Amino acid sequence: MKRTGLKVALLALSVAALTIWVDWPCVRNGFVDWDDYVYLNEVARHHELSLGTIQWAFSTVRPFYYHPLTRLSHVLDYQLWKWNPAGHHLTSVLLHGMNAGLVVILIWVLCGLRPTLSLSGWFVVAGAVGLVFGIHPLQVESVAWVAERKNLLCGCFTLISLIAYVRWTQKRSGRGWRWVMLASFLAALLSKPMAVSVPVVMLALDFYPLRRHISEGWRALYEEKMVMIGCCVAVSIVTLLPSMQEGGVTGLTRFGIMARSMVAARSLMFYLWKLFWPRWLSPYYPLEGAIPAVHAEYLTSAAAVVAISLIAVWQRNQAPALLSAWIIYVALILPVSGLAQTGAQAAGDRFMYLVMLAPLTLVVWLWVWAASRFRLLGRAALIAAAASELAFFGYSTRAQIAVWRNDETLWRETLTYFPNSALANYMMANALMRQQELEKALPYARQAVALSPDFARAHYRLACLYSRLNRTQEALAALRLAILYDNDYAPLAQRDDDLANLRNDPQLAEQFRQLVGL
Repeated sequence: MKRTGLKVALLALSVAALTIWVDWPCVRNGFVDWDDYVYLNEVARHHELSLGTIQWAFSTVRPFYYHPLTRLSHVLDYQLWKWNPAGHHLTSVLLHGMNAGLVVILIWVLCGLRPTLSLSGWFVVAGAVGLVFGIHPLQVESVAWVAERKNLLCGCFTLISLIAYVRWTQKRSGRGWRWVMLASFLAALLSKPMAVSVPVVMLALDFYPLRRHISEGWRALYEEKMVMIGCCVAVSIVTLLPSMQEGGVTGLTRFGIMARSMVAARSLMFYLWKLFWPRWLSPYYPLEGAIPAVHAEYLTSAAAVVAISLIAVWQRNQAPALLSAWIIYVALILPVSGLAQTGAQAAGDRFMYLVMLAPLTLVVWLWVWAASRFRLLGRAALIAAAASELAFFGYSTRAQIAVWRNDETLWRETLTYFPNSALANYMMANALMRQQELEKALPYARQAVALSPDFARAHYRLACLYSRLNRTQEALAALRLAILYDNDYAPLAQRDDDLANLRNDPQLAEQFRQLVGL
């Protein structure tokens, strides 16, 4: 048993090391002006880990949501690295590598519960799932985007919690595992509210492979998780109420229940497709207009979700792993599926960070099971196909890391897929303006306001560009529209250096003062 444990540990370390090697180019990337600087500017004001900083982290909800451990993680990084992006990225790469090793351990302890494969088969399943988790291109967004540290931290503590839960349910293990499980679950919740799905994941594991519902009954299983469920409710309230007050959660008047259900169904199928064929990955998938609920893509996705659900329930006795994997997958993706729409994105690669584990484990287990029943030639073909897929994942991951190198590469890639996204055009204009490429930025800012005429930020950016280019009349007209759609830009314009030409132009100064309320 000790030798087996040592082999599993070496396998986990090997997967972690290979994951770090594949993701290492992230260290050469910079920050991106898409929440990175929001976090960094925030922690720069709390530049050391002190009692006051800890109080701030645990009492702050805005911006974003309640995730104090993530804020403290950024504070620690800032203490070590200040504004050097390499250090912040290094922390993320190492954390992701550790998570890949934890995945190996989790899959190993789960495989041992239902020994349908040989010992070597368990090793292959655990190693393959951990490796794919580590080097899959869908994971790049969580690793290469400093602002997504919350995803890595939440994933780490969730994996520890699930490992501890499985060990605790095995009667030979002490109750100390229960305290590890509860503490790490709470840490996951305090890193990112997405951990609210973990109790459902545990219940699904109780069904299979733990099979605890037979020996203990569902009521007892629910009751033992009541403390966790109560924590989930509290964090959900703390997260959703401020977001709803600030308009972060889109109201039902814009996207109704039917439209949201269609978006959620599409998300479930979209992520499965990207898991097994990760091409055309975009840093941003816009949801900026009406939802075409009768579109073939949405209808087909809804039909597929219903079909998979019915089959999983129908085959729950013959194939319990299918129902368990499907419940885990749906439970983990549901909070970010679009049912409670936040922001203008239809999907995000980062949302698959832990979600991929359930379907991936099922597929890898089937592959190993099939390979064990093939003769030498068939087994060699399956191994060659798997090796090719892993090489494809690694190559695609390296290419995707380059997309996150800086703001221009990020938004240029997005615009190759979504040229009619107002936000992507606006962000591209921002990136070029910071590089002093004013003439190049101007068409993107114009396109943003053309695509979304009430986009106040884009009108304001256009005003700044026109002012910097000494086209003051056009700058004043753009500023007038920005203030019309959002009056908060009036006080900002009074002190913005980009609009100095308007303040100093003798012919426009009076109009400018009237416009901004001076």
